[in-house]
Amino acid sequence: MRGWCGEAFSTLVHQSGFCRAWNLRNPPRREILHSAEGLTFKPIARRGPPMHRFDLTTDLTTGNADIDSQHLALFAIANEILFSSELMRSPALFRRAVASLVAHLEYGFASEELAMYQRGYIRRRFHTAFHDHVRSEVQAIVARLDRDGQPGEVRQAIFFMLEDWVTYHVAPADRELAEHLREQAQSGTLPTLPDVGPLRSAGKLAADFDEQLLAL
Repeated sequence: MRGWCGEAFSTLVHQSGFCRAWNLRNPPRREILHSAEGLTFKPIARRGPPMHRFDLTTDLTTGNADIDSQHLALFAIANEILFSSELMRSPALFRRAVASLVAHLEYGFASEELAMYQRGYIRRRFHTAFHDHVRSEVQAIVARLDRDGQPGEVRQAIFFMLEDWVTYHVAPADRELAEHLREQAQSGTLPTLPDVGPLRSAGKLAADFDEQLLAL
């Protein structure tokens, strides 16, 4: 393996925007492997600072109102999971909050993916690959919660998952998508993402997707 920007990874990595997000001052949290199927993410050992709050800072703002509002709502529920003592005292409330976080992620991913398809976004494959990576991590986190019921370990797993997503996806890739949507929007109109109804109709969200989880 030659690293994130090595020759073996030049096409996949540069087109997906990962190299532009790379920070040489910090050790990698993921190895990205190249296989016949596309992108594979391999977790590696983690050492770092304690958990912090997630905020929609200037460097994370995409300029697309729908994407930014989705991220803002997701950060709010994530911070509740990470720092609310009330949730730590109530397993039922904690599970409900995690379910809300999962719903926010899936809704945001699905709306971006349908918009990318509808607007002919050439980096759709690479953008979706990171979504699928996060989906697999979320499934593992939920399975761990169902199996062990240990909120402390689940909170830590959620923090690292979101930190990777924010660092390696939101800052570079979502901003590029927002720019594409802005360029594709008709003159005088705002670039918007599909809502729950169209996503269900397109098969991007399950028919039984619980919209109430987005209101938490």
